[in-house]
Amino acid sequence: MAIPINRDAHNCSRSGYAMSLPSLTIMAKKKKPFIKLQCTQCKKVNYFTQKSKKVKEIKLELKKFCPWCRKHTAHKEGKK
Repeated sequence: MAIPINRDAHNCSRSGYAMSLPSLTIMAKKKKPFIKLQCTQCKKVNYFTQKSKKVKEIKLELKKFCPWCRKHTAHKEGKK
C-alpha cells in the first residue's frame, strides 16, 4: 500500500506555501550624516555627500566643478 506524501511539507515552492523561518531581529544601522559642499567663491551649495562619523571634527574640502562660476573651485563643508 502506498503512503500519500504531504506536498506542503516537502516541496513548498511548487505548492505556493512559504516556508516558516525562525524570526530574526535585525537592528537598523545608523546612517552617515549628510553634509553640504559649498563653493568658496560664490557661496552656493552645489553638492551633497556623506562623511564618515570618525572624521567629524575635520572640515571636508574638495575641488569640484561649480555650475554657477563655470569653473573648478574649492568646495568646503557648509553649515547644516
